[in-house]
Amino acid sequence: MMSSSGQITGTPIQTGSYTFDVTVNDSSSTNQQFTGATITIVVNQQNPLLITSTSPLPSGTVGRAYSIPLHGQGGSIPYTWSLTSGTIPPGLTLGSAGSLTGTPTQAGDYTFTLTLTDASNHTVSAPFTLTIASTFAITTPSPLTPGAVGVAYSAQINVTATTGPYTFGVAAGSSLPAGLSLGTSSATPSGALSGTPTAAGNFTFTVVAADSANHNASQTYTLTIAAAPITIAPAALPDGTLGTAYSQQLTATGGAGEYVFSLGSGALPGGITLSSTGLLSGTPTGADTFSFVVSVSDSRETTVTQPYQLVIKPPPVSKPTVTGVGTTEPPAQQPTIAVELAQTYPIALAGTMDLNFASAKGNIDDPSVQFSTGGRTVTFTIPAGQTKAVFPSATFSLGTGTVAGTITLTLHFQANGQDVTPKPAPTQVITIAPQAPVITKVTATATSGGFEVEVTGFSNTREMVSATFTFTAASGTTLQGSPSTITVDQIFATWYNDPASAQYGSQFTFAQPFTISGNTSGIASVSVTLTNQQGTSPAVSASVP
Repeated sequence: MMSSSGQITGTPIQTGSYTFDVTVNDSSSTNQQFTGATITIVVNQQNPLLITSTSPLPSGTVGRAYSIPLHGQGGSIPYTWSLTSGTIPPGLTLGSAGSLTGTPTQAGDYTFTLTLTDASNHTVSAPFTLTIASTFAITTPSPLTPGAVGVAYSAQINVTATTGPYTFGVAAGSSLPAGLSLGTSSATPSGALSGTPTAAGNFTFTVVAADSANHNASQTYTLTIAAAPITIAPAALPDGTLGTAYSQQLTATGGAGEYVFSLGSGALPGGITLSSTGLLSGTPTGADTFSFVVSVSDSRETTVTQPYQLVIKPPPVSKPTVTGVGTTEPPAQQPTIAVELAQTYPIALAGTMDLNFASAKGNIDDPSVQFSTGGRTVTFTIPAGQTKAVFPSATFSLGTGTVAGTITLTLHFQANGQDVTPKPAPTQVITIAPQAPVITKVTATATSGGFEVEVTGFSNTREMVSATFTFTAASGTTLQGSPSTITVDQIFATWYNDPASAQYGSQFTFAQPFTISGNTSGIASVSVTLTNQQGTSPAVSASVP
């Protein structure tokens, strides 16, 4: 039996598990070969390679430079770093020597795996996360929207939406325009700059902002506050009166002061002027509506305009009087009437006179109550500077009719198309009083058995009680049965109740026949009186044929 021994010696240079077979040869002349056992040798690393940087990595911000070294230990240097899975934030670069550097361009949460390789080609890997936050900045640009003194102002100072709440302030050494303030805290990424400016000028100030993660930002702003807009008062002008002194002061506010007023366009009323200080004054010489524009300029030559209308009214008409008639008039008359003003009027007047008749006997009109020109309305003129009305005819009269009642005359006046009628409109009331009947004509006509007496007249109460006939005997003749009174109320009631009678007012023609026994030549004349509820008419006579 033979025995032999062998050794495996050296320094391992690579870790791992190694398995191999051992063969043995003898040294005799037979040179036989013997197969031995299979041997496994495990080589462990004496100084293991490790990644010592931990996850998550420090966060970054879009737009801000980022740099973080990566650390490992063990193994043999130099080390080499590489990305083996996932994605690092855009804008960053992984240096092979072990650093993440660059300027992030996109916010987000990034997960990736880094592998460390040493000089002996040993490797180790580790997962990492890196959060890139949005850039925190004030995003509202400068300059801010301009404002004006005395006008409410509002603007928003916006920041990047990160993690609120957000705080806002004005940097030391700068100040906001007087009257404005900046909200100091907000749950939303927006600060309110608001208020009512009290002073004009160009202002520069710096706003600072921060979020809850203590990100800070600042922005310098310019804000122009203009002087208050120029306004002209009053907005409307009071009316003026022809021939009467007029004065109205115009005023301006806002702007830079030292205002100068002028007529921009249009025309002022004749007799009225506008001073450079804004006084409208003078005595108007024409009545009309005048449209014009007033301009105002301040010391900075800022100009604004205000349109106006100025109405120059004719003066009031003095008290007119209707002459030629009194407060009462008898019926069936045609008095000549006239109209006269108490004072002259500076411009021509156009007038109308309207007539209204109200019957004292119910709903009965009398068409004969009218003007001599026809109808119940007449126009007239009063020349400028005069007082007396000029009617269409040289002689102008009023028919009083034959029905009791009241006549109301109403006057209206216009000047240059404007109503200048005094308030209330002037009136003249004329009463046609109830009275005894009036006989206007009596005639007697022979008949086969005697004669007929026809009586024409009116009873302005539109009723009649009786008629009395008195006969006068011819010379040498004696009459019996004279006078003769006849009740006629029913006869007249029938007439006045007939609608056809209305066109005649209260006029009538009444025929009474008489039968004569004997010689009719013995009657020389007949005298007639009529009686209504107001009294008895004067007697009217007629010859008997």
